[in-house]
Order: sequence, then C-alpha cells, then structure tokens
Amino acid sequence: CRRIREAPLHESEEIFALEFGHRVAKKADVEWPSPPSYRPKTQRIALFSRDLGVEVETAKYLSEQGDCYYVENALWNSLLGLCIWDIVFAPLRGAFFHPFQRSPQGFRDPEFVKQRESLLAERWLQLRTQKALQQQVLSTFRAKRGRVNPLVFWDVMTPALLKKAVERIPWQHCLVVFQRILSDLRENRTGFPDLVLFPEQGGYELIEVKGPGD
Repeated sequence: CRRIREAPLHESEEIFALEFGHRVAKKADVEWPSPPSYRPKTQRIALFSRDLGVEVETAKYLSEQGDCYYVENALWNSLLGLCIWDIVFAPLRGAFFHPFQRSPQGFRDPEFVKQRESLLAERWLQLRTQKALQQQVLSTFRAKRGRVNPLVFWDVMTPALLKKAVERIPWQHCLVVFQRILSDLRENRTGFPDLVLFPEQGGYELIEVKGPGD
C-alpha cells in the first residue's frame, strides 16, 4: 500500500491503498494516516411504486420541491462537452482518420488533455461569468443538437434541463467539475449522483439514490 501511494496509476488506486492500508495497519498496530470520511445528509422515504425504477420514482417524489431530473453521469459530462465541443474536435495531427469517428484518437488517454492544454486554458478564461457559460452551452446545443460527441448525452439533456442547469449551477462549480473530469477522462466521467434537484427557492442539489439491496 505504501508503494501504491508513492506512485498510484490513478486516483481510485490511491484511495484503495489509503483505506485498505489503514485497516491492515490498525490490525498490525502500525502508524497509518486515517482516510478522510464524509457523511452526507440523508433522507429515508417509502415509495409504493417501482414501475419506473427507484431513481425515477424518487425524482417524481422530489418534484414537489422543484424541478428534479434523473441525470446520473449525463449532466456534468454533457455540460463539459457543450462547453468544449470545438476543442474535442480540434483538427490536431493524428486525431482523426475518417469522418465517422465518434471521438478523437486517444480520447481517454492523458495525452488528449495535454495536447489541448492551451485551448482549454483559454476556454476557462472565456467562461468566467454566468452569462458566458449560458451562451456557450445553449448556442452549442442549438448548433450541434443530435450530432455525436463522446461527452454529450442527447437522450437526457433536454432544453428545459439545460436552461435550468446553466441558470442555477454557478460557473465556478462547473469549471471545478470540468477540470476534475479532464484530469482523468478514463476514470472521472462516471460516479456522479443520480439526481439533480432545482428547488423552488433557488440553487441546486445533487442527490444519490439508494434502494433496497443497493
């Protein structure tokens, strides 16, 4: 575990080494740093219909508090894809070999971001207002709707959801999440909370749903 922590292949491996090493070290009475702990606010509800799946039924239940959508990994990845569409498909040498590619060559590899660092840095500067974020997302949505992008989930991202997201989610939050995804495109595009709720009083909440046996 010490060797893994010195040179982890990715963040998941580093987290495993920290947590597993802590358990083993505790039994062996060896010093080891305690892994960070986080206990989210929880709410237990009883749903009497499972026809649409526990996530969708929960979203219906929470819709009494505001607009609620089942998005899982679609929301943040799609917002990122719409913000950097031209950068994803930048005509860099070796990126494309035929007109039907779903994504550039090596899209999930670290080199993808490294080759586009200057383009991404310029885009983050351009998106440093809420209005700029809204214009970038909505204009790209209108221009590219239905076209293939490895980051965009067209079946989930409705105009109503997108409009609400860019109005309610602060641009600062978006940039932090975008950079987090891009730090490891292979690992960090998944694992997002199931639902996004836009309460009537403003703001937004991310909600993870756990049902019986889950």
